Amino acid sequence: MLKIIANNWKLRTQNFEELGRGGEAVIYRLKPDTVAKVYLLPNDPQYREFPDQKEAAKVRHEEIQTKLFDFPTGLPAGLVVPQGVLLNGGKRIFGYTMLYIEGTAFDKLARIDGKLTPELTAKLLAGLYELVCALHAKGVIIGDFNENNIMVANETVYLIDADSMQFGRYQCRSFMLRFSAPELLAFTAAKTKGRGKKKVIVPAQAVLAKPYNELSDWYSFLVIAMRLLVHTDPYGGVAKGMDLLERLRQRITIFDQRVVYPQIARPLAVVPRPLLEAFYRAFKLGERFVPEKEIFGLNRLDPADASIRALATAATKMKTTIAAKKKPATRKKKGRKTNGRKKR
Repeated sequence: MLKIIANNWKLRTQNFEELGRGGEAVIYRLKPDTVAKVYLLPNDPQYREFPDQKEAAKVRHEEIQTKLFDFPTGLPAGLVVPQGVLLNGGKRIFGYTMLYIEGTAFDKLARIDGKLTPELTAKLLAGLYELVCALHAKGVIIGDFNENNIMVANETVYLIDADSMQFGRYQCRSFMLRFSAPELLAFTAAKTKGRGKKKVIVPAQAVLAKPYNELSDWYSFLVIAMRLLVHTDPYGGVAKGMDLLERLRQRITIFDQRVVYPQIARPLAVVPRPLLEAFYRAFKLGERFVPEKEIFGLNRLDPADASIRALATAATKMKTTIAAKKKPATRKKKGRKTNGRKKR
């Protein structure tokens, strides 16, 4: 692997375009076909109130000194792997370079105006499915599997951020709440640290408490599929009196009667029955399984199909008859009507 000595990096960044910034690194475009991922230091301001993330950054900086050289061989072409490492004056790795994919991120395709056709949706999900299977066959767990790490170029799917993936003795330590299987997370309550002017309120948060596995990858895959199909995720919508952390802790998903389904999302009725059942099993019942590839096929995803149009009542039935108990009926008060309004 190419080794690049990059002293005075902060000064050099003035000449590079910043493409994105996340929870662990900043992405710069070095050349038309090359980008650099530069890791945030453990003392970065964004970790100030999150000691667990700060500790994860320390571990990450230690691991990348060897991890980037230990990638399995024969990985699928759809995985964008490190091409070279960035070294400081002390020859410590602080980032790496990789191929720049000129394309569209999955998060943009999952928006209402993503303009995805059933044909392209089926093709992308099939390609992503095969890529996940190929990585698992090589002993690689994606871990932090979310739509921001998936690029589409010429209708071909690519996975980036390979450095965060899990293999051998290296664990994946990053996560996104909406894409992570809840059973892997631990939830902490808000607390106060220090006194007087040094008093700091540490907000409630979720931390990654268990290592990822193949089935957690498939959970994330189903979240991504749901986002493409209906433009929301299992924890979309609003549950009165609950924030996202509390809903994750109690697993209050869009299949729960207490959740108001998001108006901007497509109705669950457009989801084919076999795929809708897979969503329900994974998100509501908490089952972990490898979904069958066939349920993502074009014949299953075409909303013009008569069987899909018939699902208008099926999704509602699943929420009312399979999940929660029916509420007792209440008698409506009778009242006189005047010009279409009740007279009190």
